[in-house]
Amino acid sequence: MDRIKRNTMFNGNHASNFLLVKEFSLRSDREIHKIIGLNAKTLLLCGRRYIPVDLKASNTQGEVVYQEEAAFSKRGDDVFFINLGVTYRIERKKTSQELKLDIQNLTNHAAPKHLIIEGQVRK
Repeated sequence: MDRIKRNTMFNGNHASNFLLVKEFSLRSDREIHKIIGLNAKTLLLCGRRYIPVDLKASNTQGEVVYQEEAAFSKRGDDVFFINLGVTYRIERKKTSQELKLDIQNLTNHAAPKHLIIEGQVRK
C-alpha cells in the first residue's frame, strides 16, 4: 500500500436537500377528519466521479484506455431535482384512506448513467 488517500466513485463531496410539508384540516366532525397535505422537496447532488480516459493511448490501441493513476479524480455535473406532492386523507375512527399525487423530478434534470467517449459507451 502506498498510503495515498484517493477518492471513490461515490465520494460526491456534497449532497443537499430541503423538505417543506404543510397539512390543512378541512371539514371535521366527530367521526370523520379530512386533511389536505402539500409537500415539496429539492435535492442537489454532486456529480459522480469517474476514471478519465487517455485519448492518445485509446486511439493508438483501438480500445478505451483509462488513466488508472488518476482514478476517480474527475467528476460529472451536479444534478438538481424538485419533487412536488399533494395528498387528500380521510380519517375515521378505525380506518384511514389516502389519495396522493406525486410529481417526481419536475425539472426533468437527468443524471448521466454512462460515460460516452467518441461514440463508444461504457456502462
